Amino acid sequence: MMVRGLVLWLACATMLSSAEDLDALFRRAQGDRAAVVPLILAGSEALARLPPDDSAALAERLAPFCRAAACSPERYPAMERLGLVTHRIVARETPTSVSRRYGVGAGLITRLNPGPFTVGRELKVLDAREPLTLVISRSRFRLFVWRGRILLAVMPVSLGRPGRETPLGTTTVRLRVRNPEWRDPDTGRIFAPKDPGNVLGGYWLGFDPLKSRAFAGIGIHGFTAERPEAWLGTASSHGCVRLTQPDVALVFDLAMPGVRVVVRD
Repeated sequence: MMVRGLVLWLACATMLSSAEDLDALFRRAQGDRAAVVPLILAGSEALARLPPDDSAALAERLAPFCRAAACSPERYPAMERLGLVTHRIVARETPTSVSRRYGVGAGLITRLNPGPFTVGRELKVLDAREPLTLVISRSRFRLFVWRGRILLAVMPVSLGRPGRETPLGTTTVRLRVRNPEWRDPDTGRIFAPKDPGNVLGGYWLGFDPLKSRAFAGIGIHGFTAERPEAWLGTASSHGCVRLTQPDVALVFDLAMPGVRVVVRD
């Protein structure tokens, strides 16, 4: 019993020390750009070992730093440790050819590098050849974007309503469609792309249904039928993952076919 108690005490002491270190990094990162990448790395590591409530709170604190470092044109010291590399444009390259090389959407190239695409320019690029994973938490109504063990983004979502719950399990992105048509699951009516009645917001990331058909018809999309505050953080969809328009545009830029998707409680 004494040994067990000592182990528990040491574990608690380690967690307390880590929390104090993270708090110090958060304070530094507010005014020191050089602290942002170390904060994201340390925070990502801490997420795996914290209790659920503490982990959720930490992810929310990390979210704006992750978004700025990984999903904006801002460049930070040591950003290559997050998988953000530089690429110098050579003749005959296009945003599409560069995006294919690194495993992301062409929209992410222009998102991270606004302005003219000219030979010799040095781009900021996310290297997704180390695969990305989308983790969806049903209990937290959050979507997490991971590159390996590094957190890149956290987004609020709406998920399946009672009786049409978003399925638990692991699948992959199978379809990636810009301006898709939409079939209303209640009426069967089909709405053309850009029809005012098409509520998908112009984006569709369809999941592999698997042999079990667990994820048939399930995917990630925007939602334009109501203002986001009416549905974010609620169980109100037909099983799909709804995102705000800015967030679904970002995930569409990040998630290529084959990206792993994990839905958990």
